[in-house]
Amino acid sequence: MMTIPYLLVGLGVPALLAYCLHRQRDINYGLALPGMIAGTTALIAGALLQAAVAQAMVGAATAGLPAGGLPLFAGLVGFPGGLLIAGLLTAILLWLAPGARTYPALLMIGVGYGGTEIAIRAILTLIAALQASGAADPALSAYPLLEVIAALSRLASGVAVTLLIGSMFLTGAVGWFFAGTLWAALLLIGPIFFGHGGPLPAAIWWTGAGAISLFLILWRRPSRE
Repeated sequence: MMTIPYLLVGLGVPALLAYCLHRQRDINYGLALPGMIAGTTALIAGALLQAAVAQAMVGAATAGLPAGGLPLFAGLVGFPGGLLIAGLLTAILLWLAPGARTYPALLMIGVGYGGTEIAIRAILTLIAALQASGAADPALSAYPLLEVIAALSRLASGVAVTLLIGSMFLTGAVGWFFAGTLWAALLLIGPIFFGHGGPLPAAIWWTGAGAISLFLILWRRPSRE
């Protein structure tokens, strides 16, 4: 369960990155706001999508149709969800951040996007834990290192997806939209498959997703930056 380590890392690292971008690249803090809007909207839409898919699959099973199982659920959540995230970030870059056409500016939006997702997930989980236990200071998770890895991976993943979608505007190549859609979809599918197998599969997934996202971030970095 996400608790204190996830919350501390999830709030502290994005704030530090935003500060560094502002100080070293003179990027306005306000660019994080479109990312925060995208992150909040994506979480709400993703939760509604998962609930709708789960309800539809239960209804299909009740009607005697093939259930499909976990792979079908992951696909029905992941690919439409990835397309939704890509479309949302495209709209954000078109209308809320039309001037964000540099690598550092996209980084600031990505920090807002990924950091907001971390913060909302952690705060909601922490509230649920407090309500369930009635404790003023809930116990730390049994796997605090895994929580930290998950938080950093979610942040890196949010930045990577933002950079992939933003590359469409930087290069004029629409293929980056589909690249961003695919990576966003895989980031939704992965936790569905690996999140039910215990701490080791989850740790492997989050470590791999974070490493790939970091590679994408560095890959998209212009040589002059």
